[in-house]
Amino acid sequence: MGYEEAHDEKLFNNPEVVSLRKKIKSISSEELTIARPERQSKITIILNNDKKLFYHAKSVRGTPDNPMEEKDIIAKSKRLFSVFKTSQTDDLIELILHKDFKINELVKLCDLNLYESN
Repeated sequence: MGYEEAHDEKLFNNPEVVSLRKKIKSISSEELTIARPERQSKITIILNNDKKLFYHAKSVRGTPDNPMEEKDIIAKSKRLFSVFKTSQTDDLIELILHKDFKINELVKLCDLNLYESN
């Protein structure tokens, strides 16, 4: 499941998705709460034949212990910025990744008016 599917409101009430979500159990772990690096997770999948698959994610993607490549940062940025009605996404990404900038340049590029008074 990708970002788009996780945020697709049409799927929230889809009977197949609802049925699958009922099979998922999330259990808090004191061990992982204090683990370092932070934000670790352990996933266990139990198949219909009782076979268990296990994965321990020790480093969140995009953190210093598991950095993203520039192409991945750009792709993720474009997905996240897609909610904004701007054609300047590429310029914004270029500015943040490759240039020294002042905050007013960033604000101007984003077409934000943060200094507007009532």
